[in-house]
Amino acid sequence: MSKSSTGTGSKQRVVFLHRRGHVSSGAKIMRCDQLSQICARHLGNAYDFSVQSQSPMRDGDMLRQSVQDLQGAIVILLKGVAKLFGSEGMEMLHEKTRGICIDYVDATVAESFSPFAAVHIGASHAGCAILEDHLGKSSRVVGQSEVALLTHHADPRLDRYEMQKLHSLRTVYMGHPQNLFLPEAAARHVSLLNYFDDSSIGDVFSALCCFNMHYCVRPRQQSALARNMAKPFTKGFNAAALGANVMTTRDTADAEYYLGPDYPFLLDDAEESTILAGLEKARELYDTPAWQEASERMAHVRELTSEAHIMGEMKAILSRFA
Repeated sequence: MSKSSTGTGSKQRVVFLHRRGHVSSGAKIMRCDQLSQICARHLGNAYDFSVQSQSPMRDGDMLRQSVQDLQGAIVILLKGVAKLFGSEGMEMLHEKTRGICIDYVDATVAESFSPFAAVHIGASHAGCAILEDHLGKSSRVVGQSEVALLTHHADPRLDRYEMQKLHSLRTVYMGHPQNLFLPEAAARHVSLLNYFDDSSIGDVFSALCCFNMHYCVRPRQQSALARNMAKPFTKGFNAAALGANVMTTRDTADAEYYLGPDYPFLLDDAEESTILAGLEKARELYDTPAWQEASERMAHVRELTSEAHIMGEMKAILSRFA
């Protein structure tokens, strides 16, 4: 029953594991593919990072082989992977791997929780609070478990772009239509950038440089879902990466934490009149000292979501298994 390192030379192997059906999802692209590349750049001297997909287990032989393939590794499971292994498989992983982490980005606790995980990773402060609450109430915990924040990064492909200098307010939404609430009366003030799927979102990044305000107002979530899942403030982080401001509702997870309660483009609610008033306020404040102060807040957000900052968090997580 070995838990020794299995990697390149003396490096500890770290595997980001996702469901095969999620291969082209945004969460997998950012929290597996991109995150593993960021980790390799900053922590590659001590760790060997890779990404693997996991299929459903057809039988016991496939389960045992899947566990064997991960022996000695630190395994970071994306949403739903623990369910593929089941209780028996997760117990086997607990015995054979160096350690198990579960990343709950874009997932409910119920969808991904396993008592055999040593570290439960939240991508936001709000998400960590949900995990702490669940872990505190759970009687099904094996060994020592903890909650750790691993701040969500902005899309690293944005690094090669720079926002244009504009003479007036230009507001944009970039994302899935189902994640957008935009009243018809406000639609003429917000441009929509369309792309085919999450894997092709980079195709519109050059067009994103032509906007200085990112609109981020979601449809009202059901209260039950909001209690069990908190999405990271990724759209705000992407706006910060380009030097743009962001407009979102005050109850957006982590928005007040990063921007401050007095950030001028936080909306008190998602009513049509509030959104229209917010867009008008942004037009009035553009290129004023208030706009500049808001931009300085966004510059601070960029620092808090930098690769160096996030890798400090990742290093602390991985060092638990040293």
